[in-house]
Amino acid sequence: MKILKIAAILVASSLALLACTEKKADIIDTTIDFPDEYASSKYIEALANESYILDVSLFHDDMLIYNTVAQSGGVIESYSSINGSTSHTFSKGGETYFIDDENKVYFLADTSEDGGLQGGVDYSAAKYIGSGRETLMTGKECDYDEYLCKTGDGEECGVKLYLNDKGELSAIVDYYGDQSIERDVSYFSTEIPEGWLEIPDDYTLVDEDTYFNEYYGR
Repeated sequence: MKILKIAAILVASSLALLACTEKKADIIDTTIDFPDEYASSKYIEALANESYILDVSLFHDDMLIYNTVAQSGGVIESYSSINGSTSHTFSKGGETYFIDDENKVYFLADTSEDGGLQGGVDYSAAKYIGSGRETLMTGKECDYDEYLCKTGDGEECGVKLYLNDKGELSAIVDYYGDQSIERDVSYFSTEIPEGWLEIPDDYTLVDEDTYFNEYYGR
């Protein structure tokens, strides 16, 4: 499989843990609020309302992935770096597109092999269940708030939001059964810059075969 397509699949896998957007895109009409007494309230609210931009890093199949992800109104856009190769994806309505900014073209990516936690995490169903302090894989020791959630398929799962000493989000750990993933956060905001979450009008949609035959590697 070509490196570019592998990158698209890995990005889709990491995004699957961020939300179950394709199952909620038609019902994102109300704002979900959480009690202010939780240190992580503003972060779980942003995740629940699927409106944020963040920079994260994570390990997937022994590869270090850096992601900048923006999400709002059922749309997800991601720039990812995997082993020095950068990829750009755009997801809407359950479909993920791979974007080639150099050639100004994009194609529908096959993410059927994404291998992520099936259905994603529905943070809107989050219920606070406790707090604590733990050491992350990075060696940082942080306080955390833990929430019980549901997957997009209705199965029980959980999330821990880790905060640094300034009260800033430092990591997100989702878990489901014996699966878990730690995403270390270096930036988080609910203010999404202009130009995100849309494919430029001058970009052309092509099919996958056309892309690899006519554009890839040129």
